[in-house]
Amino acid sequence: MPSGLNTFQAIIGHMYKSMDAWIHEHTEYNFFCCGLPLPKFAEQYKRLQFKCMGPVRLCRLQPIFGVLEGRYRKCPECEKQQLIDEGFSFIHRRMGAPFVQYCSKHRLLLTAINSQLLLFDSRCERAATPTQIDHDVELGRRIYHCICITAEQSGYHKSHVVELLSAAGWFTETGRMHLAEFIQRFCNRFRGAFADARLDYLVQSEKYINDAIRSLLRADRGIHPIWCILFAWFTETEQRTISTSQKKMDRVTASPSRAEIAAQMEQHRTLTATSKAMDIDMAKLTGLCKSYQIPFSARPKKYDDALVASINEAYDKGLRPFEVVIKFRISQTMAYRILRWRSDGLNPESKVIALRTEDAKSQWLAALDKHPSITYTALRKLKTGVWMQLYRKAPEWLSCHRPQKSISARNARREPPKEILALFKSAIKDAASACGGRGKKPVHKSLYRIRELTGTHV
Repeated sequence: MPSGLNTFQAIIGHMYKSMDAWIHEHTEYNFFCCGLPLPKFAEQYKRLQFKCMGPVRLCRLQPIFGVLEGRYRKCPECEKQQLIDEGFSFIHRRMGAPFVQYCSKHRLLLTAINSQLLLFDSRCERAATPTQIDHDVELGRRIYHCICITAEQSGYHKSHVVELLSAAGWFTETGRMHLAEFIQRFCNRFRGAFADARLDYLVQSEKYINDAIRSLLRADRGIHPIWCILFAWFTETEQRTISTSQKKMDRVTASPSRAEIAAQMEQHRTLTATSKAMDIDMAKLTGLCKSYQIPFSARPKKYDDALVASINEAYDKGLRPFEVVIKFRISQTMAYRILRWRSDGLNPESKVIALRTEDAKSQWLAALDKHPSITYTALRKLKTGVWMQLYRKAPEWLSCHRPQKSISARNARREPPKEILALFKSAIKDAASACGGRGKKPVHKSLYRIRELTGTHV
């Protein structure tokens, strides 16, 4: 996208169109606004109109993934049609959109204006299969849709994409996202779908997808519009279905009437037999009998020494109070009463939790010794189960055994992926060879010339 259009408008542009028409009809302003928060639209407009400090595009990919600004291509069929209709050929703005390799109208491979691709682009763009051609054409069609229509009406603005994800079931009732499942299915959906090595790596990298989702969900952050298109495209075919085990089974059953309970009690005689026959909880049946004033006899349970000893043995084996109630057919009150009589004073569940907590502490300390320079967040992701146990049962101990804070690496440069870096180094090597050699006029190997030959701005 250009900058300083006010100068062009003052010299010649005012004779044809207004500034607003030039920006909306002849630049990629609408496309890049899809990844920006609404308050930043004015700043993006300003960077096109005037020459400002910093990049023209407010939302960009990493330099090694981004395409060179000003890299345009042409479609042979479009060029022929332009000569027939207009008498001259020109480069349409959709030809300069990122990762567009095929014409969305004629499904033809776009060719470079100078009949040769730049070195880095030639390394990254591989021979496409029929399926990859279909995906590239569809991607180009969606990008052109975003270019022609304002971001608010295109359906691909980041706020609209969040609504699409929510409608597809990727958010819980509390607003949290099923991120792990989303990343896995997103990678599966677009695995091998694109011929460009850079775009193919982006849609297969869990880290970059995770970063893109977090930027998408933050109202004050921008995201490259290619992510908005891919996420919206994904929701059209991949919706999250909730399994039966995850659904809330809110089974509303009406309470049986007095006549029904009275008839069953007369037939089965005891509360236990009646609760089994009617599939009603014993406590609920007792309450209904009291409410309906149905006479019943609750025979007292005789707790002799042998029964108490058996219950204590069950507690020693690790049974919980509700399991003791079911096994020995005693009341819940008596089960907890015998538990309080025990000398240790701890119920089996507390013992199990204490053992698990001690084991989690030893694992946490072992991880700290094995990874001395790891951060707290990274260690939490590495030992998620251990961290959860300590966070719930020993928060004070956990706060005293956190990794030492290291110097913030927020401004540290992220290492590019090895696959793309290998292609980049190959392009640099060819560019250096093109600057000299036997039988060639020697050319100064400057940084500017290497960038010009490779088509990168790294």
